[in-house]
Amino acid sequence: MNALIYQAFANHTYSTASTQNINKQLCNNLLASYHKCVAYSSSLANNENVDNGWEMTVVLRRKLGSQPLTNASLYWNENDRFKRLNNLSSTNCKILYNGAHKAGTDGLRFLRDYPSCRVWFLEPIPAFFNSLIHSHRIAHELGKQRGFAYNIGLSKANANLDISSRDLSDDQGLTLIGKTSQKNSTNKNQLVIRDISEILFEYNFLSRELPNPGEFDLLHMNCEGCEYDVLERLIETNLIRYIRIIQFGSHRPKAIRATIDQRYCCIQQQLTYTHEKQFGIPWGWERWNRRN
Repeated sequence: MNALIYQAFANHTYSTASTQNINKQLCNNLLASYHKCVAYSSSLANNENVDNGWEMTVVLRRKLGSQPLTNASLYWNENDRFKRLNNLSSTNCKILYNGAHKAGTDGLRFLRDYPSCRVWFLEPIPAFFNSLIHSHRIAHELGKQRGFAYNIGLSKANANLDISSRDLSDDQGLTLIGKTSQKNSTNKNQLVIRDISEILFEYNFLSRELPNPGEFDLLHMNCEGCEYDVLERLIETNLIRYIRIIQFGSHRPKAIRATIDQRYCCIQQQLTYTHEKQFGIPWGWERWNRRN
């Protein structure tokens, strides 16, 4: 989408106060709520070398030894992401799922629970994507045209990254945050990263027609750190208000860990202009419903 179209969306306003132009709203780091958020999110990691809340529970259980960890829900809430989604479209429901990994577990659950929905599975890592599309359950949904799979990831800009096989050796969550193309690597994989603000139009989640570009139901992300770039881009372009529900797992990639609490809390603040938080904890899962 070119600069003129970006500006058109940025300037376009609704009549309701809840959908104001949040790209004009800068993060206010003087607010007491911001400082409270930073202090709390920082305390949950407690200076440990962890990427998410689940890893923190592992650290705590190791320290406790034989004693039970009675407050694990303060750190990790993975089952919350499957809580009932109550305001999906009854027809033409669309779900964009970024970070499908090898099995597309969350997308399959959405297809099972919401028969009116279709799911777009995005996975940028070629080996993971190959496993994904050859999964019997995924292939079945692709054949029914309820699922669509693409070998891309989402971020704030378009990029092609040449990543070494060594970087891709982790079979679990892999962050691309801080990775740079390794042009001289003899054993490399090219990853395609796409600008979220372009993909929403290319894949017809939204229309370029103003004043009614439409909307879509759910943006669901488990992408090991890309959530910050994606959400900031959606806020910057004012496209955030065309998404009914936003659900994501937040992470602490090492490359941006020094400022991650501040960045996380700025996004929390900016999301409140258009959405209302339903549940969520730092470094775990959270859900935001659009204010209507």
